[in-house]
Formats: sequence, C-alpha cells, structure tokens
Amino acid sequence: MGKTLKNNETAQLGIGAVIASFLSKHSYFAKHLPTGEDWYILGIDEKGDRVCVAGWPATIGKLSDCETLEVNKPLTDEELAYRGRAFGHNWL
Repeated sequence: MGKTLKNNETAQLGIGAVIASFLSKHSYFAKHLPTGEDWYILGIDEKGDRVCVAGWPATIGKLSDCETLEVNKPLTDEELAYRGRAFGHNWL
C-alpha cells in the first residue's frame, strides 16, 4: 500500500511532524491501541492530535493512540461529503 508509521515513530517525530507527512484527502488504516479495533480513518486534524473515523457512531480519536498508520486511497466524493457533515472541515 503506502506509507506505514508505527506508534513509536509518532512519539519520536512529534504529532506536528506526523501530521505534516500525511497526504490530504486520503484515507488510512490504523490499529487503535486502547480498543484494539482496526480503524478506517477519514481525516487527520490539521492542528492537533485527532483523527476522524468512519463508522457508526461517527468517532473522533487521538492520533497518538493509533498504531501502524497506513495510507489507503484518495477519499471518494461521498466520503468527503460524509466527513464534512459528521466532523466539519478542518481535516487533512
């Protein structure tokens, strides 16, 4: 697939550097450490340690709680519209 980033690399680089390395309007797969769930991420907050996650209910989690972040594919028009309705518009 694409870029993969382990949780320990997130801690070493700092959240700002991690955010800067992500592609805008792309989805990601990640392992959410607190729950053990596999998450389909629709966006990463431009300003902080947050991700928005597809599914029900709409979920916002911490980027620093995610491991093995892997770029998936560009978001579809439907995914972008859902992200805007559910989470607002400050997402990469």
